[in-house]
Amino acid sequence: FVENGVYKGIAKDYLDLIEKKSGLKFRYNYGYTWNELLELAKNKKIDLLPVLFKNKKREEYLEYTKKSYISIRDYLYSSKKSFSSLEELNGKKIAIPRGYAQETFIKNNYPNIEIYYVKDILSAIDAVILNKADAFISNVALVQYLMKKHNISGIKAQFLLNKHNELFMATKKDSSILKSIIDKSLDLITIDEKNLIYSKWIENDKHIQVSFFTNKEKNFINKNK
Repeated sequence: FVENGVYKGIAKDYLDLIEKKSGLKFRYNYGYTWNELLELAKNKKIDLLPVLFKNKKREEYLEYTKKSYISIRDYLYSSKKSFSSLEELNGKKIAIPRGYAQETFIKNNYPNIEIYYVKDILSAIDAVILNKADAFISNVALVQYLMKKHNISGIKAQFLLNKHNELFMATKKDSSILKSIIDKSLDLITIDEKNLIYSKWIENDKHIQVSFFTNKEKNFINKNK
């Protein structure tokens, strides 16, 4: 996130640790959409994208870190309508920021779902609230942050899409030395340092609906308080 001209968040805290451990100094570029950032990386106008999914199309012009450093879970969110599967959205609209990995996933696997393109996840939330789209896909931490910051209500997670989405850092192509430095710096980050970052940014959510759990999971919780 960029707030009042200051870059913040989990990725930024990791980048701070990489600076500390390696001696690198990063200069941050603000004000671009995600798709514009991908184009800048493709044209070698920026050296590093700090947090993104890995896919074959991006591997044509990016070099990813050897392992992921964040794992998140994606949910389908909607407002007035309830859904239990992506199949139920055939003939309906999903709001997706242009360039997101979700765009390719929906096109390849659910061609009957219409993609409503937006600038970012906040715009996707607005599109659902304004009935311009029926749903969007995101993770709990990001949606909670945006809803809290902008005093938004009425958006609910409907079902879990992906249990383990791995996020990486990626350098522009032919930057193997920079990638190697970042890889080694990430390896030097301790468990305690990681826990400090997560405790700072990810709250224990008391608002996640019990409907996220299966009946077996609910029974387990009831028997193992």
